[in-house]
Amino acid sequence: MNNDRKSIDIALAVYNGARFLPEFLESLDRQSDQNWQLICRDDASQDNSLDILRDFQKNHPDGKVVIIPSNGENLGVINNFNSVLLKCGSPYILLADQDDIWLPEKIALMREQITLIEQEIGNKVPILVHSDSEIIDAGGKRISKSLHRHQKLHPAEKTNLKNLLVQNTVSGCTAIINQALSQKALPIPDKVKMHDWWLALTAVAAGRLEYLDKPLVKYRQHDENREGAFCYNPGYIFKTFINGLSPLKEKIRTGQHQAKLFFDRFEKELSEADRKIVEAYSSLPSKGFLASRFIAAKYKFHKSGICRTAGFYLALK
Repeated sequence: MNNDRKSIDIALAVYNGARFLPEFLESLDRQSDQNWQLICRDDASQDNSLDILRDFQKNHPDGKVVIIPSNGENLGVINNFNSVLLKCGSPYILLADQDDIWLPEKIALMREQITLIEQEIGNKVPILVHSDSEIIDAGGKRISKSLHRHQKLHPAEKTNLKNLLVQNTVSGCTAIINQALSQKALPIPDKVKMHDWWLALTAVAAGRLEYLDKPLVKYRQHDENREGAFCYNPGYIFKTFINGLSPLKEKIRTGQHQAKLFFDRFEKELSEADRKIVEAYSSLPSKGFLASRFIAAKYKFHKSGICRTAGFYLALK
């Protein structure tokens, strides 16, 4: 799908993105590193997203923009990304969201970072590098200069398998992966919580997960976001408990189901220690009230911060 001159593929899964898609595409043209190819698929949008992609393709000849035919089929978020990622054959793949804006140095810095790691451990080891991001509102006004600090997350410290099973700290729109990770992780099961979470789990279990503490993306917060960049403060915590624990319980259940899918896929490839960790976490729904909490405490399944961890233990089955 790519030609020899392009060493980075940008994987873009689009659905009803016409409102913000032009700004994202413009940010690609402003990149200091222009050695990229855009691989995209429109998931049967009901707006003019596909027309926007086609116009962008016309303005970028020589195969720089590849649109995967959808034949009017709506696959959903996970399978749409699957379709795009499976067409990416370059050494490195950047994941993209349709409503964000990339800072001009994003591609150059992410390429540099993952290349340095490959020079250290080789290109046969699965690698994922992710960065911080700014948060902007629908109009592009800055809400916070750091998503991770805004949400009180600590991705540089929470990079082990135990923490990632419980809580994802990797935003796909900030991530670059190498071809070794792509081949290991794909296809992504359609019942996972999110594609970026699956890629992060695969990287930390089978290779290397690295964090670049620098915002390289303007993450747009708006009403249509699948996952919002909420502010984790006392008001949010109070609201969560007032509204009941059902939403939190459901998040935990879907994460545990994802862990089961991960165990089923990679059981024979995991180290003995990692196999026990994944099996323990995925087994929690089948345990009783006290047993589930005992196992969680034994394996130190923690989220970022005391309040998140306390909420996790309260909401366990």
